[in-house]
Amino acid sequence: MGLWISSVFTDEPGAFCGGARRAMVALAFTQRTLVMRLLVLSALALAACTKAPEAHKEESAPAIERKVDAMRLYVFDCGRIDVSNMGIFGAAYEGETRAMADTCFLVRHPQGDLMWDAGLPDAIAGAPDGVVDGVFKITVPKTLQGQLERIGAPPAA
Repeated sequence: MGLWISSVFTDEPGAFCGGARRAMVALAFTQRTLVMRLLVLSALALAACTKAPEAHKEESAPAIERKVDAMRLYVFDCGRIDVSNMGIFGAAYEGETRAMADTCFLVRHPQGDLMWDAGLPDAIAGAPDGVVDGVFKITVPKTLQGQLERIGAPPAA
């Protein structure tokens, strides 16, 4: 993609001034970031369409009383994203790897529960080696539904 920016101080095309060059570089970086986000979201949507096999269903513990006396915060493991080459986000990161945790939170309050984020799709737990899309490997070791059932707060239908 080509982008042509002319200077406001000269009639000469391509003469950059002030922050115009930075704006052009930022625009190119933003477009790459947008493309990568769309690819990751597409992979996640595709993975969500698969059905988890019975072998990966988690056993739930006995139900705990749904009403609580005091506020409690639960933090859940809602997946992991391993990036094998961070260079996809910029040349400065070329060759670097990164592992990112996806966490979900449940606030239990006497007046009701609040779920903050739902993490990566539970269906990914059915893929033994996770889902790989380019430099991204997405895994979900425990389903959110199983973790919620374990504390006696099954998801609402």
